[in-house]
Amino acid sequence: EFVLNVCINEGEIPDYSKGFFCNQQAIATADMYVHDAITCDPSRTHKALCDLVDRSAAANDMFDPSIPEYFQYFPDEAYVGAFAMPLADFCPTPSLDYVDCMNVPSGSYTNLEHF
Repeated sequence: EFVLNVCINEGEIPDYSKGFFCNQQAIATADMYVHDAITCDPSRTHKALCDLVDRSAAANDMFDPSIPEYFQYFPDEAYVGAFAMPLADFCPTPSLDYVDCMNVPSGSYTNLEHF
């Protein structure tokens, strides 16, 4: 299923895609707090941000933000998809390194996690 089906279906992650793909956009506040998009990367060695963005925000003469219709996984959002991984069928992955889990000082990183 993983290889033959879509990574995201109507904005939701199918069971066969869980742990490899993500569907939460990183939303940063003024104090640089990132909401809802931090998860483990597929290698389980890093906490990472989901590479899911509205590509139209980066449109310029050198960057075409369009996503082919077949690879549009979010209804009514033609420009939402992976920014750094277009060769992976525009599938968003937790690929923007946030914390190296193999090299974290002992103690609390957030209010909810301890290493």
